[in-house]
Amino acid sequence: MNILQITSLLIVLAIAFNADFLTAGALPVALALVGRLAAVAVPVLALRPCRSFSRGGIPIMTRGGLKGGISVALVLSLPDSEWKPLMLTATYVVVIFSIVVQGLTVGRLGRAPGAH
Repeated sequence: MNILQITSLLIVLAIAFNADFLTAGALPVALALVGRLAAVAVPVLALRPCRSFSRGGIPIMTRGGLKGGISVALVLSLPDSEWKPLMLTATYVVVIFSIVVQGLTVGRLGRAPGAH
């Protein structure tokens, strides 16, 4: 474990997770998924006339868009303000959702019938 991982772990433990912040973290999860879907679907659909893609490509690429340490590092680099704890909690909710839910289910989605 390097110093950055230890520092991130300590910061996670120092965050005061309250119900309002966790509720506010649900909206960024939905926005991140919709944004990733748009970023994947628009180019795939635009290129479809001249290139073929597998049928399940869009869902797999959308689900596979994992977030992580860069997002947390960016929020931690912001100057202290009244909004920083909320942004940090929302970022951690998105990252944890991404790793746990998306990361653990992308394999099943890839093995689903019609995904190839």
